[in-house]
Order: sequence, then C-alpha cells, then structure tokens
Amino acid sequence: MRNRWYAIPLLGGLLLLCLGVSCSVEKNSAENYLAEAKESIGAGDLERAAAYLDSIALLFPTDLEARREAQLLRDSVRWQERELLRTTLQTKYKELTQAIAQLTSDFTLTPEGSTEALETGRHYRHRAMPTPPTAPGLTLITSTSPEGWFEVTHYYIGTKRLYGSALTLILSDGTRSSATPLSEDGAHYAHFASGGLHHETLQLPPHAAKEIGALLYRADSLQITPQVELLQNGMVVASYPLPKGTQEAHFKTARLAHLLQEREAIRTRGERNQALLKQRP
Repeated sequence: MRNRWYAIPLLGGLLLLCLGVSCSVEKNSAENYLAEAKESIGAGDLERAAAYLDSIALLFPTDLEARREAQLLRDSVRWQERELLRTTLQTKYKELTQAIAQLTSDFTLTPEGSTEALETGRHYRHRAMPTPPTAPGLTLITSTSPEGWFEVTHYYIGTKRLYGSALTLILSDGTRSSATPLSEDGAHYAHFASGGLHHETLQLPPHAAKEIGALLYRADSLQITPQVELLQNGMVVASYPLPKGTQEAHFKTARLAHLLQEREAIRTRGERNQALLKQRP
C-alpha cells in the first residue's frame, strides 16, 4: 500500500510530462503548417496555402495563437484569390468578346421594331439562313439574342396554325437531340400573317444551344441530313428534312448562342466578385 502512495506523484509527473511533450509537438506541427502556408503564398500557390491554413483549426484546436495567425493569413489569401479571379474573368470575357465579334461577321442583327423582331425579339441570324417561305412547306430558321437565348422559328404556308411544344432533330444513325421551351409563358408564340404564312418561335433553354449545335455540326461533318420534328404533347405534328445548305449556318448560330451565354455568365460572376472585393476592409 505504501509503495502505491509513492507511485502516485511519479505517475502524475509522467502525465504532466506527456502533456507537455504533446503540446510541444502540436505547436511545432502547427508552426510547420504555418511555415508551409507562407512558403506557398510566396510561391503564388494560393490553393496549397489555403489547404494548409484551413487544416490548422481542425488539427490543432488548442493552439489559439496559431489559429489566429492562420485566420489572418487565410483572409489575405481569400482576397488574393478574388483579385486573381477578377483578372482571370476579365481575360476570359475579352477572349469571348473577340470570338463573338469574329463569328458575328457572318450574321445580321435584326433591329428592334422590325416586323420579325416584334415576334422574336432583337436577335442575330446567320446570313445564310433562308427567308420565310413563299410556297407550301416548312422552313427552319435559328437565331440568338444578344443575351444568348437560342431560338428556333418554323415558317410555313398552310391553312392552319402549327403549334409545337418541343423540337427534335434526328440523324439517320439514330442520334437525336430534344429540347423543350423554357416555360409555357412567353417561351413560345405563334404568328399568323396574310397569305397563309405562319410562324412559331420556340425560345429554348441555355443547354439546348450546345446540344443542338453539336448534333448539327456532327451532321454537317458526316454529310448527314437531319430530320426535324415538331412535337405537341408527345405527338409529332410536323416532320421534314433540314436542307444541307443551311446546316452550317444553324450550328454556327447555336455556337454563337453558346458563346453569348458563356460571356453573360462570366459578366455576372465578375460583377458578383467585384462586389465582394469592395467589401474588403
């Protein structure tokens, strides 16, 4: 029994020694993480620095001094990341603007106030696109607004209006692309003109431009003539081949719509990032 009482102070001393060693190891490890983060910042590797700094609070919860220093460095890294993002977005925006300018040299911009613009809005249309038909049949014209909305317009001569709720392009190898309007309200509309000329415009969601453009590009490359189908409530209400002479114009229009959408997304992201930068103390 007596020996046990003598052992208690010894055990306590060993415990305190272990805790001291543990704290020392923890502090040295936290300092190593801080050193690695600072080295990464100096090298411009902000992603690696952020990973080290974010780990300190999780791995060394008792080292308050290291955590405070890590937080200050993390705030600095965050602002540097936003400054870098601003530069990156500005560069990307300029590249997209140049690509759009080069592509639109083959396009005409329908001015607001024209008869067609009243129905489809102000938009770009490739110069190789056909004009509205003057004989019975169906004609597909694609266009895009300056904001990037991708639109398809069906012109035809007939005795009744043609209402479609979806567009499908089908290749001879079975590949198909389907797109539906963004919503029922304002996404599609029809117009009846004298002489039996009808047209309907479908305003398609952003992903449709990329999807349809890729399919049309493939069709043009493989010398395949796509079949165009208009569907209403799942039923085909019109079907006709897409003329070979307009395939390239269609996929270039889809490409332009995609570029315009991408540039608009970059602009919105840049404005949001700029607002955050203005909050810097």
